[in-house]
This record gives sequence, structure tokens and C-alpha cells, in this order.
Amino acid sequence: MKISRDLPSRIIQIVLVTTIILLPIATTVAETDLNDNLELTGELLISDENGGITFAGRDRQTVAPMPSWHQSLTNDRFVEVLSNTSVLDHETGLVWQKATNEEIYTWYEAQVYCYKLANGGRHGWRLPTITELATLIDRNQTSQPKLPDNHPFTNVKSYYWSATDNDSDIYALRAVFNFGTITKRDKTEEYSVRAVRAGR
Repeated sequence: MKISRDLPSRIIQIVLVTTIILLPIATTVAETDLNDNLELTGELLISDENGGITFAGRDRQTVAPMPSWHQSLTNDRFVEVLSNTSVLDHETGLVWQKATNEEIYTWYEAQVYCYKLANGGRHGWRLPTITELATLIDRNQTSQPKLPDNHPFTNVKSYYWSATDNDSDIYALRAVFNFGTITKRDKTEEYSVRAVRAGR
């Protein structure tokens, strides 16, 4: 049996042709798998432009920048929004009801009041948690109420209900702005309300 002298060169040609044909296919498959994986995992990509969030493999969704709870702002912390009926806190990303209602409410009534509120023509208000209310307390203040410098809030009261009740049927927590403290009170007692909503 004779072996052609051209056999080695033919083998090389076959290998080269196969590589050229299969390489684009392999690349396409790899890129497809990568995109599919990104879309399935819902990986978050943060835009450098304005803090908007992009879901990889999906349409861009721009929302309010994520709150930076570690930062401490002074002059630029608060800005009035929604026709000056509300206050955006740049330190936490929360939007607060600017003026306190003259009425006082039980803890249950406070929940209903916030739910029905249409401050600045917007719905979606709720009773804040005690953690959220506490972000407005500045115990370094020497006068009352103990709110941060340059705050724009009006008709400020001393006692405000929070939504935090730690699963108690009887008690819930309130913030005391005149003294910068937090206390536990009976839910049937009546206090002021400052509604909050997400800053989006």
C-alpha cells in the first residue's frame, strides 16, 4: 500500500479549514450563552451618568439614585418638591410631607391618614418606620425641635407616630422631636403624623 507524499499537507489543510469554519460558530455560541446568563441572573449594572440602574440583557430602567446612608449633608440636604408640598431628603432618598397636619391620630388612624393622603397630587404615602423618622433627628441641636439645620419643614410638632410596633398588639414607637428621643406608647394614644414616600 502506497502512502501519498502529499498526505501531511492535506491533513494540515483539512485542520485549517475546519478551524476557520468552526471558530465563528464557537464564538457566537459563547456570546449567546453569556447574554442569556446575564439576562437570567438579572445582573445589575450601575450607569456612570446619573445613577440609573440597567438590567443586563433588558431595556434600561432609570430610577432615582440609590440612597447613600453613609453620607452627611448640610446645605444641600433638603429640597422642596411637588409644588413645595413635600421635602426630598438627599441624604436618604426619602420624600417627606412638608407641613404637619393639625390633627392628631391613634396609631391605626395614622396608617389610614397616610394611605389616603394625596400630598402634591401624589399618592403612595405611608407611615414612616422609626428608623426613617430617626434620620430627621439631630440631637446636636441646642434648641427645639431637634431637626437638622436648614430643614424646610413647617408646623413641626413634638410627637410623631412611626409604623414600627415590633409585632405588638398594644404598643408602637414614636419619635419625640423636642428632645430627640424615641419612646414606646399605647396605640390608642393620639399623636402627629409626617407621611413619607420613596423618592422615585
